[in-house]
Amino acid sequence: MGQQKIENFNHGEIQEQYTLAPLRELDLENESELSSYFEMLTHPDNIKHFSSPPENPADLKLKLVRDRTHAYLAENMLGEIVGAGGINDAPEGEHDHFLVKIVVHPDYKGKGVGRQLVTALTDIAFSTPAVTITATGERKERERIKLDAATIRYVEGWDIMPRLLSSLGYRFVHFLPNQVTVKDRNTGEEVLRPTERYEISREDWQIRQSSKNQVNNQ
Repeated sequence: MGQQKIENFNHGEIQEQYTLAPLRELDLENESELSSYFEMLTHPDNIKHFSSPPENPADLKLKLVRDRTHAYLAENMLGEIVGAGGINDAPEGEHDHFLVKIVVHPDYKGKGVGRQLVTALTDIAFSTPAVTITATGERKERERIKLDAATIRYVEGWDIMPRLLSSLGYRFVHFLPNQVTVKDRNTGEEVLRPTERYEISREDWQIRQSSKNQVNNQ
């Protein structure tokens, strides 16, 4: 992903602070990287957006491997980890690939980091193959023809991600009542919450990005 400049910032260092470098894949054997991702996911400002959050970095690694998730770290131009997210590949014969575990460090929210992160993950999803390891150990690759994302409703700040997804061309698919269990931030009790699902096709994303590049080159 090209460097995207954040509007309304004139100071070079501030601009670099909120501008993402190209995403890099999370090293599952790197305890420091796993801990950074885990700490962002389980921060009080973020954990409310996830059902079944990991209990520790080792549990995060287990969930990423189990769910066939390609996880990526988002670093700013100063080399600081400011976010992360993953692409969960569908099993063989299915096509529901999902953006998952998208998180921005609380200190960097509201500065355009999330938009850059989702854009970069979508670019990666449609420019790299989905990989399936069969029961016999055979590696199979296939194109992702569409990408989905699900959000949990009625938690604090829940409407931010749907607005972001819509602004990037994702379309609303459906609403599912009482689908996931989350822990209420105020009471600590587990409560049922509905979810919304969004999707975008590879073709629609490529058309959108092509139009955007044409405008930028004018």
